[in-house]
Amino acid sequence: MGVTLKQVSRILNMTRNEVVDLVAAGKLKAERKGRNLMVDESDIWVFLSRSKPETEAAMSNRPRQVSLPEMMAGPLIERIGHLERTLLEKLDLLAENRRLEQELQIANVELARKNAEIDKLRGGITARTMPAEDEDESLLRKLDQERALMEREVSERISRERDEFESILRAERVLWSERLADERRKYEAEIEELTKKEGLWTRIVRMLTWS
Repeated sequence: MGVTLKQVSRILNMTRNEVVDLVAAGKLKAERKGRNLMVDESDIWVFLSRSKPETEAAMSNRPRQVSLPEMMAGPLIERIGHLERTLLEKLDLLAENRRLEQELQIANVELARKNAEIDKLRGGITARTMPAEDEDESLLRKLDQERALMEREVSERISRERDEFESILRAERVLWSERLADERRKYEAEIEELTKKEGLWTRIVRMLTWS
C-alpha cells in the first residue's frame, strides 16, 4: 500500500522537507504515481530497521505525530461497518425464508379447511331426505356427482398449490444456503486478511515505540 510523503513525515515524526531529503539521498525509496511521490509501507519498515538509532534521536525532540495504524483506524472502522450492514442483509434473507415457510403453513391450514367443507357437504347429503323414492335417488346421484367433481377439483388445486409452495421453498432454501455459505467464506477471508494487516500495524508500532 502506498503512503504519501506527508503521511511518511507523520510516521517518522519529521518535516516533509526532511523526508524529501531522505528520498533524494536514496535512504528512502519512493515512486512517482501521478503528481505525487508514494512510499511503500515495506520501504518504511526497511528504513526504520536500518536507521533506528538516528530516527529515535530525531524523534526524541519532536512531539508525537499520528501513527500509521491510527491513520488507518477510520477505514478499518468503515470496513467493519460495511460487514455489519452486509450481515443485516443476510438476516433479512433469513426472515424472508421464514416468511415462505409461514405461507406454506397457511396453505396447509387452507387445505384442512377445504377438507372440513367437503365433510360438511357429505354430512348434509346424508341428512337430506326426499318424500318420494325416485326423487330421492335422482337427487342423491346428482349430489354425489357434484360432490365427486368438487372433491376432485379441490384436491387437484390444493395439490398444485402445495407442490408449487414446496418447490419454491426448496429452491429458496438452496439459493440462500449457497449465498450464505459464499458470504461466510468471503467474510472469513476478509477477517483473515484484516488480521494479517493488523499484525503488520502492530509490528510497525512496536518498531516506532521500541527503545
